Amino acid sequence: MFCPECGVDHHAEERAAKPTEADVEIARIQAKRDVEIARLSAGVEKSWNETMHDANLAAAEGVIEGMVTGAELVNPEPDPAAAEPVIISTDIAPEPEPELDAPPPPAAAESEPEEKEPASKASTGWWGNYPK
Repeated sequence: MFCPECGVDHHAEERAAKPTEADVEIARIQAKRDVEIARLSAGVEKSWNETMHDANLAAAEGVIEGMVTGAELVNPEPDPAAAEPVIISTDIAPEPEPELDAPPPPAAAESEPEEKEPASKASTGWWGNYPK
C-alpha cells in the first residue's frame, strides 16, 4: 500500500520477502545438511578425544615406569638375607680417674747443655749482616 502522505510504498520489501515453497524447501535441505555435519563432527571429535586420551595415558604410564626404574637404580632394595642387624650399645665405660697419690711421671734425664759458639761481632743480628 502506498503512503497517503508521500505516495511511497513503505512495506513493499516486507511483502516481497514472503518465502515461497522453493525457499522453504532449500532451508529444510540446508538444515538437514547442518545437522548431518554436526553429527559427523561430533563422532570425529569423540574419536579424536578417545585417541588423545589413550596416547596421554600411555605417555603417563611410561613416565611413571621410568621414574620407578630410576628410583630402583638409585635405591635398590637390600637383600634381607645379607643384612645383619646393627647393634648399638648405650653402655659407655667411664674413663679411669687419675690417682692423686701416685708419684709424678719421671722427668727426662737432664743432660748438660751443649756449648754454643759465640756470636761473631760481624753478625749482631739482622742489621749486622750487611757488609761494611
